[in-house]
Amino acid sequence: FEAPQRPEDFKLYPHTIESLKKIQSMGYYLFVITNQPDAAKGKTTMKNLWDVHDKFHEILITNGVYFKDYYYCFHHPSVSKCECRKPSPFFFFFSKKEFNLNLKKSWMIGDRNTDIVCGINAGTKTIKITEEKESNLADFAAKNLEETVEIIKFCDKLRKKVKI
Repeated sequence: FEAPQRPEDFKLYPHTIESLKKIQSMGYYLFVITNQPDAAKGKTTMKNLWDVHDKFHEILITNGVYFKDYYYCFHHPSVSKCECRKPSPFFFFFSKKEFNLNLKKSWMIGDRNTDIVCGINAGTKTIKITEEKESNLADFAAKNLEETVEIIKFCDKLRKKVKI
C-alpha cells in the first residue's frame, strides 16, 4: 500500500464512509494521526500532500463524516528528528488536552505496527487492519474497517454490562 502523493491517487476502501459514520454515531470523535514523509523524502511536494488532504476532507464532509482534527507528521528520520512521528503518542497526548479525551476509552485503528505501538504508547485499545487472523501487538485484528465497527460495538456493549 502506497500513500497517495497526488489527489488523483487518492482512493477510499469500500465501506469506509459507512463505517466511519457508524463509529461517529457511537459517540466517538474521529481523528487522523498519520506519518506522511513523502515530501521530506523528495517523492512529492507539500502542496500535493495538502491537495490530497483537501480531497479527503471534502469527501468526508460531503458524506456527513466529521473528523475532529487531522494530525500529520511530515518528517522522516533520515531528514530530521521530531517528536510527532508514530509510534510516538505525541498527537494522542495533544488531542487529549485539546479535546479532553479519555484515552483508556479510545481506539487506535491502523494497518501498520507503528500505528498499534502508537496506540499502546498512548494507552488506547488497538485494532490492526490485517489479513492475518491475529495481530501479535494489537488488542484485536480485523480484515477491514467494517469489522472494526463490530469489534468496537461488542467492546462498548461489554463495557456497559460490566461497568468498566
